[in-house]
Amino acid sequence: IVLTTVRGIHRIPISEYLLGVMLYFAKKVPTYEHFKQNKIWGNFESMDELYGKTVGILGTGQIGRAIAFKAKVFGMTTLGVNRSGRDVECFDNTYGLSEWEHILPHCDYVCGVLPSTPETKQLINRRTIERMKDGLVLINVGRGDLIVEQDVIDAMQSGKIAGAALDVFEQEPLDDQNPLWNLDNVFIT
Repeated sequence: IVLTTVRGIHRIPISEYLLGVMLYFAKKVPTYEHFKQNKIWGNFESMDELYGKTVGILGTGQIGRAIAFKAKVFGMTTLGVNRSGRDVECFDNTYGLSEWEHILPHCDYVCGVLPSTPETKQLINRRTIERMKDGLVLINVGRGDLIVEQDVIDAMQSGKIAGAALDVFEQEPLDDQNPLWNLDNVFIT
């Protein structure tokens, strides 16, 4: 029996996806796409920069480190979360799961790349969302059970969360009646 692993195979495509999504929201791509579709000329929506922003990366494995490395190129502050809080290269600071909520008021972006474990299920819920900085962008490419979907929907509808990019869901495939499909500030892959 031959056993192999593909460990690390997703670090490049997923980290590039994450930075692309951050740019998608920072550069107001949905707004400008709306302007184009409706032939609106002359309106200006100010764009944001990644430079000087803070990204919280929930998971400091190979994918998390690749995200942090690329984020540093853009001049971002990188905060990582892992089980123990041990230091990991490319992160300005790391925190253990027991203290991860301390990063939330500081993050402009939160990226979930954690595996599904009893400790990581529903980490992002109504209570933790309340601790987040207003206008944060949430990106989840790890596991769908990291978030309480309805709590995120409510936060997006209220404007607490400015945008979300979701690649994983509590139930897949995503039901065609799920309200996420109708939110303008959600990028679904």
